[in-house]
Amino acid sequence: MELSGQIRNEPAHPAGAPRQPSEGELKLRAAAEQFESLFVQTLMKAMRQTVPQSELTKSGEIDTYRQMLDEAMAERIGSGGGLGIAEKITRQYLPHVNGEGPPDTRGSPGMAPLPASRGGAATPAEMRTLTPGAARRPATALNRALAAYAEAGGARPSFGSRAAYLGGAAADTVQRWGDRIETSARANDLAPELLLAVIVQESAGRADAVSPRGATGLMQLMPGTAHEVGVADPLDPGQNIEGGARYLAKLRERFAGDLELVLAAYNAGPGIVTRTGNAVPPFPETREYVRKVSALYGDLDGSSTLGFSP
Repeated sequence: MELSGQIRNEPAHPAGAPRQPSEGELKLRAAAEQFESLFVQTLMKAMRQTVPQSELTKSGEIDTYRQMLDEAMAERIGSGGGLGIAEKITRQYLPHVNGEGPPDTRGSPGMAPLPASRGGAATPAEMRTLTPGAARRPATALNRALAAYAEAGGARPSFGSRAAYLGGAAADTVQRWGDRIETSARANDLAPELLLAVIVQESAGRADAVSPRGATGLMQLMPGTAHEVGVADPLDPGQNIEGGARYLAKLRERFAGDLELVLAAYNAGPGIVTRTGNAVPPFPETREYVRKVSALYGDLDGSSTLGFSP
């Protein structure tokens, strides 16, 4: 009689031999380690902000190298056992990955499964969708970790945590204006990641930015646009963000939710996009703008596709 390698519940590998992890377990462990690295880096950034910075060490170069150091340290801590978060996530969700039942989330706030929709698990399309002409997010290390972690049943990190992971202008902007960005995004049924991506590209998070053509504030509103969306003082960060969100929402309606056309219209003007045949105009500046904002939006967004809030 042939044996299949196991009898009842006995392991298939010989006694004393190390158990070979399944492909699902390896993916889960990798996602958990990257998630812990993200958490550690956010923690380190918050700790640095509590220490007064000397005027002698203020420079963009130092900030860049400090961010690179934090990322390297966070990755090393996460992959080396670190705070034990990765190990806890792995133990908690391993039975689910191996098909032995749902993950045990008792006593683990923030580790709950994805919210159910109509009696089933939430699908990527329900989280965020785009019309067919829109760009997909790039497969960054952060997004791979988020996707794998969500697939294992975990709740994805907050908007602010993902911005902090990227560092630079994105992190600084969220630290200063994050609440306002999220409020305006909800009010206009937009993704906060989209607003942040536009702000970073338009002004690098500078509320006092004024272009030679007269575009003003965080979202670089032109005078006519500011008047159109009811902004009295475009240098006021709250008004500027709300006005920019309203304008993006209007462009979304005009261009049927096509993100590339919306971004092109925000940069070059909706009239030009319409006259181009509802396509991205062939201007290098506009095409580069659409590419950069879409890429940053993809880095910030943790769902399977980019898109506006449903």
